[in-house]
Parts: sequence; structure tokens; C-alpha cells
Amino acid sequence: MRATALALLVAFSGCEFAVKHPPATAAIVAGTIGFGTCEIATDEHGTCALISLGTAAALGLITWAAIAIGGPGDTVLQSADPAEAQRPVPQDPTLDQPSPAPAPTEPAPTEPAPVP
Repeated sequence: MRATALALLVAFSGCEFAVKHPPATAAIVAGTIGFGTCEIATDEHGTCALISLGTAAALGLITWAAIAIGGPGDTVLQSADPAEAQRPVPQDPTLDQPSPAPAPTEPAPTEPAPVP
């Protein structure tokens, strides 16, 4: 019952929970996949629970460590000056021009087949 309530809470929160808490999201996904695939293969619930907890803890800790070491993960370069951030990026004018069509080439001459 608690697992169902937790799953519903996470599901109804949308992507906001996943964006704010990536390690917890990775742990939940890893634990769910680990438990589900183990349940398909065997009926030993204790073993499946340990596998689920192990995969959840491992992936959650790896994600937490990656964020702690690498920072928040901003992929866009941001400037400290707001005026510079709003300035348009100059574009190369040659990128807008279409490339010229290749020149036609004459087909290679064919040699007649040798007569035996």
C-alpha cells in the first residue's frame, strides 16, 4: 500500500519532482526495473527486494556523486552580464547561401569487348 501511494505521489507530481531530485528519480526507476525484472524471472520475493534495493541505492548514489562532482549540469553557457546574454549571436553570411550545383561530367568511354 505504501509503495502504491509513493508511486502515485511521484506520478501525479509530473516532471517537477524528477527535475528537482534526479538522484531520487534514478533510484526509483532503477529499483522499479530491478524488482520488476526479478519478479518475472523468479518467485523469491526476498531476493527481488534485495536486488531492487541494491540497484536503487547504487544508481541513486552514482547520480548523487555525479551531480556533486560535476555541478548542476547547465549545458548552456551563461554570462554574468545580462545585457550580453540578450545580445544576438552574429551569424556567418555564407551559411545562408546555397551551395553551387556540381558541374556535369562526361561518362567514361566504354571499351569494346575483346574478340576471342
